[in-house]
Amino acid sequence: MNNNIKAEWNIDETKKKYWAKIRHPFNGGFELTQKCNFRCVHCYLQNGGYKDFLSTQDVKLILDKLAQKGILFLYFTGGEVFTRKDFEVIWRYAKKLGFVLEILTNASLISHEILSLFDELPPATISISVYGASEESYSAVTQTKGQYQKVIRNLKALKEHGLHFDIKFIGMRENINDFYGVQAIAESLNVQFSHSFEIFPAFGGKENVCHMISPEEIVEFEKNYEETRRIWTANAGNENIYKKAKAEGKFIPLYMCGVGTTTCIVDAEGYLLPCNKLRIKKHNLLTDEFDSSWNDYASIKKIPAPDNYKCLTCEDISVCDPCPAQNFLATGRYDIPCLEECRLAALRNSTFGNKG
Repeated sequence: MNNNIKAEWNIDETKKKYWAKIRHPFNGGFELTQKCNFRCVHCYLQNGGYKDFLSTQDVKLILDKLAQKGILFLYFTGGEVFTRKDFEVIWRYAKKLGFVLEILTNASLISHEILSLFDELPPATISISVYGASEESYSAVTQTKGQYQKVIRNLKALKEHGLHFDIKFIGMRENINDFYGVQAIAESLNVQFSHSFEIFPAFGGKENVCHMISPEEIVEFEKNYEETRRIWTANAGNENIYKKAKAEGKFIPLYMCGVGTTTCIVDAEGYLLPCNKLRIKKHNLLTDEFDSSWNDYASIKKIPAPDNYKCLTCEDISVCDPCPAQNFLATGRYDIPCLEECRLAALRNSTFGNKG
């Protein structure tokens, strides 16, 4: 046996050394519908059309183009994916094309038929948003009634069928006191738990951000929660690498993230997007080819950050994730950050930055 042969394939290394360099989108998302049986107060699609824009054949055409490009991992999202009456047809077709499939869902519409389908053709994982630990909080967030017990029953059914899933909690004014209750649900089912308190503005309006708890409340919680305390303590107070680059006159992109390199998403109308927040209605895969559309997005990383872009010299950037797309949704300008996001980063840096 040759002990010099690497025993396992490291996907992160492959992404960094190969896929990112050639801008290969190995990871994709597909927003199958904007329709949803919930009307969540924080939803970023709340100003959408709440309907299926794409026919079954439209979805299959787009899946063919994603497969031909070589996208390996694909997640289905919405809206709520299980509102589509043709979900089983779509699922079987995507499986036949060889995608490694994930689903983002609220889990309220998981039926015996869906469970049987997943017994036969299981997803890699199911990512489930759980909005509270009581009927009261569920109703406050989803603006529906009678959903909490239904979701709990479906979580138990998924576990009984041996399906892999995780639970996500989005904390807001309506349910923040249920954080530990939802975490306890995840622990009782022995599944991964994650959370977020940040709500980004709805497309077409920002009415939903009023449901976000204050930066002071977020940081107060993070101080007392081991995982977030560890993460922010490790990052707070670190040097802003862009400050030196700016002083040396180097090119600094406005988009400091990996937008348009290895990840893409198709929205509910068929438009190819470079990321979930950057909603560019320009290239529709019902009529356009993937390569020409994707190649056009290479120009995004060539947009320079303005000299007066606040993030270039900000001392709090190590505990922040600058996002021009989110800036635009909040302020109407790609180069002007949201003041609340800046305040949150400053509070985190001052709270966790003492490396003493």
